[in-house]
Amino acid sequence: MDQDGYARILDGYGLIRFIGRGGFGEVWLCRSETMGDFRALKLISTSNPELLSKEYESLVHYRKAAALLRCPDLVPIEHVNRIESALFYVMPLADGVSDQDPSDEEWKPQSLSSLIQTRKDEPSWFSSKEVIALILPILRGLQTLTSAGLVHRDVKPDNILFFNGAPCLGDISLMGADASEITRRGTPGYATPTWYVGGHPDMFGVAASLYSILTGNSPDKMGRTAFIWPPLGEESLSPIERAEWKRIHAVIRRATDEKVSERYLDFTAMADALSNDSLAELRPKIRPKSKPLRVLLALYSLMGIAAATLAVAFHLRQDRQVNPKSEVTNKTPVKSLPELTPEQLADYTAHAGLIQGYIGDGQYANALASVENLLSTYPQSRSQPAYSLARATALAGLKRYEEAKEELRKDVNLSSQITAMAGRKDLWLELGDLEGAEKDITRVLDKFGPNSFALFLRADVKAQRDDFAGVVADKHLAYDIKKNDPAQRKLVDLMWTPLAEKYPAFGDYLKFHPEPADNNPAPSPEPSKFADEDDEILKVFDDILVDLIEPASPVSDAAIQARKSTKERIRKELESANYARALHTLDEVLYSLTELHNNPAISLFRAALLRRLDRPSEVEQELRKPCHYNANEKAAEARTVLLEDLHREKDAVTLLTQLLEGRESHSHLSGEKTIVLLHLRSKARVALGDFAGAHEDFHEALKLAETAFRGADGDNLHVDPDDLKQMGDMIRQTWLSLQESYPGYKAYVATLHEK
Repeated sequence: MDQDGYARILDGYGLIRFIGRGGFGEVWLCRSETMGDFRALKLISTSNPELLSKEYESLVHYRKAAALLRCPDLVPIEHVNRIESALFYVMPLADGVSDQDPSDEEWKPQSLSSLIQTRKDEPSWFSSKEVIALILPILRGLQTLTSAGLVHRDVKPDNILFFNGAPCLGDISLMGADASEITRRGTPGYATPTWYVGGHPDMFGVAASLYSILTGNSPDKMGRTAFIWPPLGEESLSPIERAEWKRIHAVIRRATDEKVSERYLDFTAMADALSNDSLAELRPKIRPKSKPLRVLLALYSLMGIAAATLAVAFHLRQDRQVNPKSEVTNKTPVKSLPELTPEQLADYTAHAGLIQGYIGDGQYANALASVENLLSTYPQSRSQPAYSLARATALAGLKRYEEAKEELRKDVNLSSQITAMAGRKDLWLELGDLEGAEKDITRVLDKFGPNSFALFLRADVKAQRDDFAGVVADKHLAYDIKKNDPAQRKLVDLMWTPLAEKYPAFGDYLKFHPEPADNNPAPSPEPSKFADEDDEILKVFDDILVDLIEPASPVSDAAIQARKSTKERIRKELESANYARALHTLDEVLYSLTELHNNPAISLFRAALLRRLDRPSEVEQELRKPCHYNANEKAAEARTVLLEDLHREKDAVTLLTQLLEGRESHSHLSGEKTIVLLHLRSKARVALGDFAGAHEDFHEALKLAETAFRGADGDNLHVDPDDLKQMGDMIRQTWLSLQESYPGYKAYVATLHEK
């Protein structure tokens, strides 16, 4: 036992010395008696039962979610036990600040906080790429916790440790399963402030940590509009880095916005905004100094082809002068080419080599000047796709993005050459314009006809745009180039197969939309047992989620676009009967937009998804929300459809009766809408076997239609017999359709006619 009463060996781990304090306990260096390697062991004394209970609760939550938490970005818990004097658990030992042996008294663990302090004494600050690389793993870890229903509550640089050089999120002392509730627990400056209402509490902590990495300042200097450069000042940054700093600040401001509707929906969305592959929402993408190898190879190859083509054209022209009857099969428009002397051809080739060199070295201004000199000196080069690509590359390198796109849109420079298509596609992606890339490849296909490689390039772009049906469609277009050729099919399969691994979401799509094993048309997928009910919900889907894209308080256009995209994702998941994913996506929305928690239509939709997943207790819990007693007429039809889907026809009748009674006291309200409500109530009543009530609604609808035309006082002020008959016929047809759907109701009406 040591001086504090702890055994020196706990479950095979020998305590060596105290190395720090985290959350509610002490962290000790220990050594595994079996393996002989160092570990970190956290001890929580029972002298404070409340703190011990909180820590134990955190561990229980963490371990219950173990299947989801096998994430390299979270510090794992290797061993947990409780003894009379303490609760303890064992974790891997973090990297050290120095190369000292952990048993050395001077050894300290490397945290993000210590890394920031060390960097302040160095001549250069973190680059934007380093900043992003340090925070992305933490965002991934937080998303993993969120998916498990957990909240960390103490995200800060001190709790971000390094293992084999990689940052990981540690210290679960404040963790709990109250993801939907903002708590003020945590470290001042990184814990959610009083004005940060709604949304995810860890998003503020990770944004504050990102601010600390970016600027070297503590979060109290973050401010609502303040902008602080790194410790070395703005002048230490290149123009590209300055733009990146501003962009990252914009991400921080959005994550900490006072309006929850303006924040990121989840940590994945925040990570995407930081990632270099997802800058379109903030600005045109900043290009690296050197071009990707693929674009350079395309340029090198094409420029060689371009010089050779002009040489061939020159010699073909000479040949036609000697032998006018010789047939020219090359498609180059040689008739319009002026004669080039051998000296001119040599000069032309030298220009091409010079352009290649400038672009390879990142000297874009010189490259652009050389391209434009070549185009003006030798007009023949304007028909060569290589120089269009070279000019666009140089313009993009100079950040003249719109001019680069304009150059790429020139039809005259489209080419069926593989190198040209690949280079142009990669340049569009460098410009952050996926739509432009897809249109560009489509123009190549329209001009030159079907081509397997072009279709593959377009499929790759479509996969990045989440158009997975389009990816499969392009694959079948490639099959059809040689429809009955097994070799073609094998080639196409080899080209498309890696896309499922490259884009995991596409791989998931294929699981629910398997392709046929041969060339025969794909068999229709086995319909879900809820297919008919899903169709009914899809008819009112826009009304269900109307408050998502038409919020009560104003939000930015970018936020509205993101909401629309999320709504369409939920629609597609419902259409494909992927109920688990639809529920997960909906819960992510509700997690971020707390004002939608008590939306009756959305709550009913969530209950319908839970019903399909056979989770009856959760369905009942969802239906107990007070919002379902709200008799607001908004989304009434959608709510009725959902209540019927949930076999809550009695509740539907109650809701519709409240709405109809409310309309009776407001004579100015639409009679047509009232007839719709009467029909909805009839449908619910028929499902309950209340045929008499349904027929009363039918006669009430007829009476209402006649009143609407004749006037409430019965005077024939604006009656039109034809209109009255047309309205009556429509109502009769509507209720007749109801009889056809419910034979019992039809039999009931037949007995009335007999009487």
